[in-house]
Amino acid sequence: MTLVAGIDEAGRGPVIGPLVICCFVCEEEKLPLLKKLGVRDSKLLSPSRRRELFKELKQVGKPIIKEITANQIDKWMDSGKNLNLLELTVMGALIEDCGAGKVFVDAIEANEAKVKEKLKALFSRKVKLTAKNKADVKYPVVGAASICAKVTRDKRVAAYRQKFGDLGSGYPADPRTQAFLRKWAKTKKPFPIIVRKNWATAKNLVGEAQQMKLGDWSE
Repeated sequence: MTLVAGIDEAGRGPVIGPLVICCFVCEEEKLPLLKKLGVRDSKLLSPSRRRELFKELKQVGKPIIKEITANQIDKWMDSGKNLNLLELTVMGALIEDCGAGKVFVDAIEANEAKVKEKLKALFSRKVKLTAKNKADVKYPVVGAASICAKVTRDKRVAAYRQKFGDLGSGYPADPRTQAFLRKWAKTKKPFPIIVRKNWATAKNLVGEAQQMKLGDWSE
């Protein structure tokens, strides 16, 4: 029995919430079933369909999910390391431990060969590794990982909304996310632990708060 794995992430760019990396492992014989289920890049599916597929995928294979919190990302970057290295480090550990003989990874850099080379330095066992841009579109097993990662992150952000109020999607371009951060910065209190304080969006708002009087802020 040959095991095959796909690795992808959700939440690389947000200013709020975790980065979620998933390694989806299944038997090679079950790969056609992923196509039959309609597995594809999570961004091409509605939220409800992603949730349905997540349940179905757990009957086909095993999603191994690693959630890196905003606080962990901040600590990593405070040490002088970048986000790419963090992703590669987690992916390398997943490849080492997943047991799959074939692994397909969504390359996080334009140079696919370089990504493959970097990853190979991070695990010790023999693996047939493929690293491609847009792998979540090209390989259903990576699409499965994309779906599992996205659903996991969405659930986490939904829980944050219950606790902190409407914070939008967590992405810097989202007006609701901007409004949430701006309102928090206005209080002059440190951002909550769910915010990536090293992100430019958060830093800029802190800078604005330090320069402006409370009366200058619009409600």
